[in-house]
Amino acid sequence: MVLLPADGASRRLRWRGPLQLTAVTGPVWITREGWPQDHWLAPGERLTLLPDPGRQGLALWIGTLGVVGEPHITLKLEPIV
Repeated sequence: MVLLPADGASRRLRWRGPLQLTAVTGPVWITREGWPQDHWLAPGERLTLLPDPGRQGLALWIGTLGVVGEPHITLKLEPIV
């Protein structure tokens, strides 16, 4: 589990290999370097990401909306084997 501050700022995440992200609390914004798509996950929603051919890992930007009354947002990271 990753706790993200609910301050609206984005953070960079690097991960080796395939990854499944699940928003435990949310919303969570996810974008991948070099890809035009952005993704918003509501609580309970999942996103599966695979590395590009020729690359071993993922470079992501993850952020939250400034959620009033919430000190942090929880995101579950699971490697895909």
